Amino acid sequence: AGGGAARPAHAAAAFVKGVVLPRRAKDKVVVADLGCGDAELHATLGPVGVDVRSFDLFTAKPCVVAADIANLRDFLDDACVDVAVFCLALMGTDYAKAITEACRVAKPGGYVYIVEVRSRFPEATKQQRDDGASASKANKAKAKAAKRAIMEGTSLVHACERNLGLVNVTHLHANTPAVMPNDFFVTLIFQKKANAGVGAKSAVPWPTLKACEYKRR
Repeated sequence: AGGGAARPAHAAAAFVKGVVLPRRAKDKVVVADLGCGDAELHATLGPVGVDVRSFDLFTAKPCVVAADIANLRDFLDDACVDVAVFCLALMGTDYAKAITEACRVAKPGGYVYIVEVRSRFPEATKQQRDDGASASKANKAKAKAAKRAIMEGTSLVHACERNLGLVNVTHLHANTPAVMPNDFFVTLIFQKKANAGVGAKSAVPWPTLKACEYKRR
């Protein structure tokens, strides 16, 4: 295996450094850290030239903007960030609105990156598991670790794909530091298609994520 990050924010930083920065060599990379806590991504990625916009309900540091991450229109334009990151941040019951907002602010070809505690995800329905199995057959390059993460988070993957038109690309980064390697977390990486989120209607219900107690990062 390619080694793994010890913390969710480290994995997100590894994704930006290893995947996004090399593809944006001539352009400033912009990251929206949604539900940023103590703004660890700002501290990690700022020194390498990444423009990190940090948002949370509370301002733990001067670089953090106090805002509802489900409504950032006063702060972020449409299609303005390369990566929208949620590290242990999908806490509210309206988390679907936050992911929808992340889809809005992500550039076409940009990413929505999510790390959450595995125990929060409900078990997938048979139909959702069948969809996940079909996707695995369509792309035989999917690695075992990513396949498991996809199945554990299938309900959320299903909703993001059907409701927002996002593309699940987690399997492309399996066994890299961008995907948390242990059994405690699920990493989900989505890429935004050109027309993703435009006029999207809720085609399938968003899963209810189970409550989980963990410290602010």
